[in-house]
Amino acid sequence: MQKNILLSVFLIFLISIPAYSQTPKGKGTVKGRAVFADKTPAAFATASVRLLPDSSLVSYALTNEEGNFELKNLAKGDYLININLTGSPLFVKGFSITDAMPNADMGVLSIEEFTVKGAIVKGQLAPVEIKQDTVDFDAKAFKTKPNANLEDLLKKLPGVEVAKDGTVKAQGETVRKVFVDGKPFFTDDPKTATKNLPASMIERVQVIDQLSDQSQFTGVDDGNREKVINITTKKDSKKGGFGNVLVGGGTNERYESNLSYNRFRDNRQLSIIGGANNVNTQNFTSGGGTFGGGGMGGNIQSLLGNLGGTNNTPNGITKALSGGLNYNDQINNNSASTISANYLFNDVQTDAFQDSKRQNFLQNGTISTFADNANTTKAQNHRLNFRLNFDLDSANTIRFIPNLSVTTNKYDALSTSRTINNEQNQLNSANTLNDNKNVSLNFSNRVQYRHKFKKRGRTFSSDFVFTGTSQNGDNFNDATNNFSLPVVTTLRTRQKSAQENHSLSYQFGVSYTEPVSRKRSLEFNYNYSSSNTATGKLVFDYNESVNSYSNINTRLTNVFDNDNNSHRLGTNLITQKLKYNYSLGFAVQTVSLDNQNVTTNTNYKRDFFNIFPSAQFRYNFGKNRRLILNYNGRTNQPSSTQLQPVVDNSNPLSVTTGNPNLDREVINTLRANYSSYNMTTFRSIFGFMTVSNTANKIVTNTTIDASGRQITQYTNTNGIYNVAAFGGMGIPLVGNSFTLNLTTNILWNRNKSFINNNENITNNYTAGQGVRLNWNYKESLDLALTGNISYSVADYSLQSQNNVKYTTATVGLDATYTFGNGIILAVDVDYYTNYGLAAGFNQEYTILNGSIAKQIFKNKSGELRLRVYDGLKQNISINRSASDTYIQDTSNMVLQRYFMLSFRYNINAIAQQQQSQGNNNQRGR
Repeated sequence: MQKNILLSVFLIFLISIPAYSQTPKGKGTVKGRAVFADKTPAAFATASVRLLPDSSLVSYALTNEEGNFELKNLAKGDYLININLTGSPLFVKGFSITDAMPNADMGVLSIEEFTVKGAIVKGQLAPVEIKQDTVDFDAKAFKTKPNANLEDLLKKLPGVEVAKDGTVKAQGETVRKVFVDGKPFFTDDPKTATKNLPASMIERVQVIDQLSDQSQFTGVDDGNREKVINITTKKDSKKGGFGNVLVGGGTNERYESNLSYNRFRDNRQLSIIGGANNVNTQNFTSGGGTFGGGGMGGNIQSLLGNLGGTNNTPNGITKALSGGLNYNDQINNNSASTISANYLFNDVQTDAFQDSKRQNFLQNGTISTFADNANTTKAQNHRLNFRLNFDLDSANTIRFIPNLSVTTNKYDALSTSRTINNEQNQLNSANTLNDNKNVSLNFSNRVQYRHKFKKRGRTFSSDFVFTGTSQNGDNFNDATNNFSLPVVTTLRTRQKSAQENHSLSYQFGVSYTEPVSRKRSLEFNYNYSSSNTATGKLVFDYNESVNSYSNINTRLTNVFDNDNNSHRLGTNLITQKLKYNYSLGFAVQTVSLDNQNVTTNTNYKRDFFNIFPSAQFRYNFGKNRRLILNYNGRTNQPSSTQLQPVVDNSNPLSVTTGNPNLDREVINTLRANYSSYNMTTFRSIFGFMTVSNTANKIVTNTTIDASGRQITQYTNTNGIYNVAAFGGMGIPLVGNSFTLNLTTNILWNRNKSFINNNENITNNYTAGQGVRLNWNYKESLDLALTGNISYSVADYSLQSQNNVKYTTATVGLDATYTFGNGIILAVDVDYYTNYGLAAGFNQEYTILNGSIAKQIFKNKSGELRLRVYDGLKQNISINRSASDTYIQDTSNMVLQRYFMLSFRYNINAIAQQQQSQGNNNQRGR
C-alpha cells in the first residue's frame, strides 16, 4: 500500500513537470546579436532582461559564439536589455512586450553606453560573467530564503549541484576547496564554508578551473586542474562580525547546538565554529580514526559493497562535541607574505549494534556465520595546521607548513557468533569481550623554497618534509570459543597486549624546469626519502593464581625495527599548444627494506627496482569542452605487517600471519575524462572512465579447517582488473530555475583469492542510474525530486551456485516553501527498497522528515523551528558487501524518530552598525 502511494506521488509529480513548463510567465521573446565596434561577435557576453521602472532582474542568458541571444517567456511590460562583457562598456537599451508585438527583435547591437529616458545606467553587474577559466556569479541575482547559508546559495547557481551529504559539484566535477576572498577557509574541507558561512555576506561566487600548484608556479600548464570555489565577501562584511547561533532540545533526550561567528577586517579573517549534538550531525569533516570499523579497505570492492546498501544513514547513535578556529592575515602588512592557521577539535562517541550474516566459500560448499556486535567507540581529536608564505621578492618564495594532530580512541565491544555448514550443523560459537585504547601523535613540517629565473619558464624548487608518529595502545581480549568438530572443545583466551609504534621519516626533493622552446619545457626531479619505524607488541596471558595478566606469551610477543630508504629520479617533457597539451615522462626508483625482528634476532631484507612511466594528453575542443587522457604506472611495496611472519590471534576464529617472500605489486592505470559546459544554455555533460591492471597483486590465502577456524596468509597473483565508468549531464528545462540531472555508473572488478589452496576468481558487476529534478522559484520554493536504482552481480569460480544478484532503489522528495509572513514549511521523504539479499535483510521502508519554522524579530534575524526526524519510525540500515571470499549482509542500529524544537539567531553586527548610523543621520537631519 505504502509503496503504491509513493509511486503514485512520483508519477503525479513527473506528469506535473511538463504541465508547469507549458505554462510560462508570458509569451514574449526578445532576441538580437551583440557585436563589438569592429563588428566581430561578442561571444559569451551576458544578456540580462530587467523590468522597468525598478530594473529588477527577470531573466538572463549568454550569447553564443556568434554573439546571438534569445530570451523567452516574457510577460507584457517595459524592459531593459543589458549586454555585459568583462572588460567592455555596458550596453543598455529599452524595449516593450505587448499583445500586438510579443516578439522584440533588437537586431545587431554594438556594445557601448546607452541613454534610456535621459538616465545613463552604469555599473550594473551581470548575473554571470565568464573570465577565462572562471565562471563568476553575482550573488544578488540569485534569491535565497532569509537566513540562508552558502550551501543554499550554491543550489541556486546554474551548473552547481549540492548532494544530501553536502558534497558540491560544479560543471560535473567535485569541488575540493573553498576560499574566502582568495584565502583558505579551514584548509581543504569545503563543508566548513558551505554549512557555516551566511549567504547574506557574499558578494560574488567564482567557480574556478584552477591550475595545479606546480603549474601556477612554473607557468607551464601540466594539464592537472581541479574545481575550486572562491567567495568574494561584501565590503561591509569587512567592518564587523556576522554569524549565527542555534540551540535545540527534543524528545528522547535529543539536543543540538551550533555556533558560527566570523569577523573580517581588511585582509584579516577570523572565524569560529562549534557545536554539540546527539543526532548524528556535524558541520565539518571529523578527524581521527576509530577502532572496530572493519570494512573492506579503500578498493573498488568497498564501492561495490556500498552500492548494495539501502541508504546512507550513519550507523549507530553519535554524540559529538566539536569546535574550530580559522585565522588568515598578512605578515607585517606585507601583502606578499601571509599566514593561515586553523585548529579543529572533535569529541565523538558512537553507540552501535550490528547484526550480520556472512557466507564464506569453500571448494565443496559454504559455511555461514551469524554474528551480533554491540560496541561503543569514543574518539577525541585535536588538529592544528599552519601555512606561512614569505615572498622575499618577485623571484624567491619560502613556504612553511607545520601540522600537528593528537588522537585518542577507545573501543569497547561485546560480540557473539555461531558458524554452521551446509547441513546446518554448528561448527563453532564464540563470545568475545574486547577493550581497546589507543593514543597517537602525528606531526609534520614541510619547507618549500621556490625560485624563478629571469628566463621565462626556468624555475627551481625544493621541498623538505619531516614527519613523525607515536602510537601507544592497550588491548584486552577475553574470548570463549566452542568447537564442535572434530571433537567438542572449548578454548578460553584472556590476553592483554601493549603495542607501541614510533616512526620518523624525512623526504627531500628538488625540481628544475627548463624551456626548450616557446611551447615545450623539460622538467627534471629527484626525491630521496628515509623512514624508520619501531614496532613493539608485548602480549600477556591471564594468570589465574595471581588474578592478573602476568604470563608473557613469547609466541605472540615481537619487537620490530623497520628501515625504508628510496631514491627516485624522473623527467617529464611538457608541450603546450593552443588546442592541446601533453606530457610524457618516466621515473626510476630504488627501494631498500630492512625489517629486523629484535625478539628473534632475525632479518628480512628486500630490495626493489621500480619504473614509473606516465603520459597525459589534454585536448580543448572549445570553451569549457575538453578531453583528458592520463596513463601512469606505479608499484606498491608489501607492508611490514604483510611481510612479517607474526601470528595475530586477536580473533581466535580468524588468525593472520605475514609472508616474507612477497613481491611488489605493479599497477598500470589508464584514465579518460571528458567534460563539456555550454555557457549559453548552462548545460553540462561529463564522463569519466578508469581501467587498471595489477600484476603480482597481494591477495589472501585462507585455510578453513573442519571447525570453521580460518588461518590467513598473503601471496602474489596475477589477473586482477578494475574498470569504472561514470557519466552524467545537467539540463536546464525552464531557465535556470528548473533543472534535470542524470548520472550513470558502471563498475567491474575481477579479483582472485585462494581458499584451502584452491584458486577463486571473483567478478563483481554493478550498474546504477540516478535522476534529480530541481525547481527553485525565487526565494519561496526549493524542491528536489530524486531517484536511484542499482543492480549488482557477484559470481565466483569456486562456488558458482553461490552467485548472487541484488537490486537497491530509492525515491526521494525534498521541498521547502517560505511564505511572505515568515513561515517556512519543509518536508523530506525518502523511500528505500531492495531485494536479492539474504533472508531477513530484504526491506522496504520510508524515512519522513518535516519541519515548520517562524521567522521572528523585525529584521527576521530569529527563527523558531519544530521538526520531526523519521516521522514514520521506519529508519533502518542494511548493507551488502561482496568480496572475493565471502558475501556479507549487515543490519545496523540507527537513529529513529524524535521531535526537536530549536531557536536560531543570526548575528549581524554589520546591519546593526548600518542601522545605528542611519538613525544618527536621521537625528542630524
